[in-house]
Amino acid sequence: MAPRKTRTSKRVQNYANRAIKSSRNALLRDICEGMYKEFLRNQNRLPYGHISNLLRELKPQEDWLTRNIINKAFMNYKGEMKQKLEERTQQPSNMSGHVVGGSSLGRVSPSMLSELSNVSSALGSKKVGRPVGTTDAFKEMKKKTIN
Repeated sequence: MAPRKTRTSKRVQNYANRAIKSSRNALLRDICEGMYKEFLRNQNRLPYGHISNLLRELKPQEDWLTRNIINKAFMNYKGEMKQKLEERTQQPSNMSGHVVGGSSLGRVSPSMLSELSNVSSALGSKKVGRPVGTTDAFKEMKKKTIN
């Protein structure tokens, strides 16, 4: 296609390109919604050959569609759905309004800190970092076995 020279023809071409891109995004969104339903129905796995079957059906009408485009769109869609699910399950902290000793300094007592740490374990988040208290015991055991 020859490059556009006039300002009007460039605007028309840009508008057409945006319309094509938005229609492609809408089609990919519809495909991803269907794939996500199958993903959830099959215990968080896509059924074998699902993308191949989609391509076999859609390739004659949409020649720009490839396996990589579908996979990338689906991974982005899964990330969006995961983020929406986390936002729904996330509850506001009920510890934000507590004040220690009736003062308005807003200090947090040690018991409140332990309650906050229990909140993270109750939500099922994995603890990160080194294990607590195991390294000293291992060092002492190692010294006893060497001597």
